[in-house]
Amino acid sequence: MVNETKYCQPYSVRTMCEKSKFYRVSYVLLLITVFINVTFPKAGIKLGGIPLTVGNVFLLLTIMMWFFYVLWRRCFIFSKAERLVVIGCLYWLIRFLLTMVGGRAGLSDWVGFFVPLVVYPFTFLVFNFFITEQRQIGLILRMLMWGTIIVFIFGFLQAAFGIERFSIPGLTVNYTDYISSTNWYAEKYNGVQDGVTYSKTVSTYQNGNLLGVNILLFCPMIYESIKKKVWQRVYMLVFVLFCILTGSKTCWVGIFLYLFIKSVVIINRKWADGRKVQFACLIIAVTPVIAAIFLNMFPQILERFKDSFTLKNINDLSGRSESMSQLIDYFVNKTEWILIGPYGLTSYWGSSYEMAYFCILMIGGIAGLVAFLGPIIYILAKYIGKHIKDSKVLKGVCHGLVVYIIIAFVEGALWLPPTAVNLWMVLALGYKMSLFMEEN
Repeated sequence: MVNETKYCQPYSVRTMCEKSKFYRVSYVLLLITVFINVTFPKAGIKLGGIPLTVGNVFLLLTIMMWFFYVLWRRCFIFSKAERLVVIGCLYWLIRFLLTMVGGRAGLSDWVGFFVPLVVYPFTFLVFNFFITEQRQIGLILRMLMWGTIIVFIFGFLQAAFGIERFSIPGLTVNYTDYISSTNWYAEKYNGVQDGVTYSKTVSTYQNGNLLGVNILLFCPMIYESIKKKVWQRVYMLVFVLFCILTGSKTCWVGIFLYLFIKSVVIINRKWADGRKVQFACLIIAVTPVIAAIFLNMFPQILERFKDSFTLKNINDLSGRSESMSQLIDYFVNKTEWILIGPYGLTSYWGSSYEMAYFCILMIGGIAGLVAFLGPIIYILAKYIGKHIKDSKVLKGVCHGLVVYIIIAFVEGALWLPPTAVNLWMVLALGYKMSLFMEEN
C-alpha cells in the first residue's frame, strides 16, 4: 500500500519547508491561530456588520502563507482527502458566484455563509501541510487544553458573579457589540426566559449555544490526550459541569450523547464488554445526582432544565420546527431547486439558520450537503475511524466529530466563528495523526 503522506508532502519539499524561515513563521502563525480561535474567538471588531476577529486575521495570514508557498514551490500534489475538501470549496465558490449574479441576497448575509463554506475548510489543508511531526500535534493538544481551562474559568466566574463583571471588551467579547449596548449578552440570543430574566453562560464565546457546540467538538479529544488518570477525571468532571452550566439545551443533549457513546458504544459498531456496560450504567445513574447537586447552586438553570424537556418543547425544537417545516414544504412543491438550493436565486419560504443541514440544503441543495459532509465523513471513516483502537486521541477526535454531526441537525452554530474553523482543525488533527500512525 502506497503511503499517501508522501504524495501529500514529498520528503524533499517537507525538508526544504522545515529548514526555511518561511516555515517557522507559518508554524508560529498556525499555533497562534489555534490558541486564539479556541480561547478568545470573539476578540476583534465588526466592520459593516461583518466580524473581523483576531483569530480570522491570523487564519487568513496562515492560509496566504500556505498558498504562496504552494505556488512558489509548485507543490500541487494533494491527497485524496485534500482534493475532496478543495472540490467542496469549489462547488461553494461557484454557488456563491451564482448568488451574486442573482442579486437576491445582501452582502453581509451571503458573506456569513461564504466564509465558513469556502474559506474555513482551508484550515484542513494548512494543518496538513505545516504539521510535519507527531510531536507537533502533542504541542497543539496542550495548547488546546490550557485554552479550554481559560474558557472554563471565565465561564464559572461569569456564572457566579455576572457576565458583565468578567468580560474584557475586544478580547472576550467583540468590541463593537460591547459598545453597542450595556446588555449585549442578552441581545445575542442568550436569554432563556421571556423578558431575558437571565442569560446563558457565554464565557469568551459571546453565545451560549456557540460555546456548547465548540467545547463538545474538541474537549473529548483533549480529555483523551491527558496522560494522568487523576487529571483526566478532573477535566471530565469540569467539562460535564460546565456543559450543564452553559444553559444550552443543545449542549445538554450533546454531553449526554457523548457520555453514552464513550461508555457504551464502540465506534467500530461492536458493543462493549460487560464491564463497560456496567460502567456506562453507573455513569448514567450518577450523572443526574451530580447534576442535581450542582444545579441547586444555580436555580435558574434548574428551572430551565425542567421546562426544556417537555413534549411540547421537544417538538418545537426551540422555535425552529415551524420554519423548518415550511422549508421542507417549499422543496416538496419546488423540486427543481432541490439540487442547488433557492438561496439568492429565487424567492422561497421557510428558513433554518441554526439547523446546519437544513440551512445548507437551503443555500446549496443536495449538492451542497454532499460538498460539505462528503469530505468529513470520508476522512472520519477512511482514516480516523480506522485507527481508533490504537490511539485514545483518535478515539476522542471521533467522539467529538460524531457528537457534532448529530447535534448539528438542531444546532450546528456553523455560521458563527469559530465553529467551522475548529471543526476542520479537529478533523485535520485526526487525519494527520492517522497518517503518522500508518507511516510508523
